[in-house]
Amino acid sequence: MKTIGGKSRIRLATAAGIFSAVVYLGGAAASMAAALSADGDFNAQTAGNPLIAPWNSPNSLNLAKCAEISQSPFTNLFAQNGKGAFWTNTAGPYFIQSVTPITPAVAGTVYMNADVKIPFAGTGGFRLFLSQAGGSKAQVVLHIRSDGIYAQSGSSIVGQMPVCGVMVGEWYNLQLAIDMNAMSYSGAVIRASSSERTRFPAKVFSTATNYITHLGTDVTVGNVGACIDNWVLSDTPLASPPCIDTGYLSYDGDFGFQTTNATLTTPWTRGGNPLPTCSADYQSPFTNAFANNGKGGNLASPAASYPYFYHAFPSVSNVTFGAVYFNVDVMIPTNTAEGGARLFVSGSGGSSPSALVRVRTTGILRKATVQLAPPSAAFSVANGTTFN
Repeated sequence: MKTIGGKSRIRLATAAGIFSAVVYLGGAAASMAAALSADGDFNAQTAGNPLIAPWNSPNSLNLAKCAEISQSPFTNLFAQNGKGAFWTNTAGPYFIQSVTPITPAVAGTVYMNADVKIPFAGTGGFRLFLSQAGGSKAQVVLHIRSDGIYAQSGSSIVGQMPVCGVMVGEWYNLQLAIDMNAMSYSGAVIRASSSERTRFPAKVFSTATNYITHLGTDVTVGNVGACIDNWVLSDTPLASPPCIDTGYLSYDGDFGFQTTNATLTTPWTRGGNPLPTCSADYQSPFTNAFANNGKGGNLASPAASYPYFYHAFPSVSNVTFGAVYFNVDVMIPTNTAEGGARLFVSGSGGSSPSALVRVRTTGILRKATVQLAPPSAAFSVANGTTFN
């Protein structure tokens, strides 16, 4: 099939090789008697007033308040009561709740549910954390920012791993399974408007201690405000909202974490000359995997060296998944006589691909062995992802 100036969608399945996996730990609804925290739906609060016990919001300048704007649409744990926690688009607010110390002896696995929304356009965001002694010694940290939701793994800033993109005014349900013995957590994010669930694999605690005494939230930087509702810790699995499990094993397939007209960044590793970029010119018309967001990835014609990009994800084998599926939308944007690029899934980078598709001006071919095509033609990829 020859495609010049038009976009073609490729779907590839294989039952062998090494691929990525995401494990979501969830289950049936929990009894609220098993809750390890209190006032998760903020029912003890008064709309329009600062938060009171069991929540503590000690910042005198920018108190977090109870507000109707923070009523979540999710009802998997609580009926709607017209209440939630809220702060405006000024930096400084935070609130926290002390809980009876949680150790592996109390609960080997702790389950968390929280509904969040960024109410205002801007930059920055806030974080949710579980900690031993306030926010300074947090073990579990989720960053909810204007550019996406990130799960912290380890203590360094490079450990902020993207989970999914964020739309202003959109509610997201967060569910975690926290392994107190392994000092790690995994989970999922469900988007309210589409019911799509994005799962993420285990992340290690930011502080290496399995002793939790607080849950809390604060502003890290920015001016986007915060809406939080239905925040619960439990020692038994919590009910999930109805959802469509995308089962995506990779992330940023729609390049939603990227900046238009800028070089690709995390989670993508890139190289060559010129470096791959994100471009509004390469938004795919296909919407089977993602809604249009005005972004796509672009490989320009090589100058000094061949451009490339890829991202690594946790490996699995055919024992874990009988089949893994690959979806990508592609276009050769210029009428070049010769050249192309390749798409691959592998266990060790591009040198030994388990599945390989070559996209050239002469057609799109699936090859069982590695055959490099001189990428003299510019090449773009949009909405590329793997999922099970």
